[in-house]
Amino acid sequence: MIKTFWLVLSLACVGWYITVLGYVVVKGGADIKHMLKRLSGEDSNVAADEEE
Repeated sequence: MIKTFWLVLSLACVGWYITVLGYVVVKGGADIKHMLKRLSGEDSNVAADEEE
């Protein structure tokens, strides 16, 4: 019984970790893409909007 408890708890933790990791990868990737676009000068409208 106790082994089942720890197995379920461990799997739940790994599942939570994978979910949070996926969220961070998606959001971080989008932020990095946006940042690189802005640094390269391709997205001048965003820079003008942020200065106001």
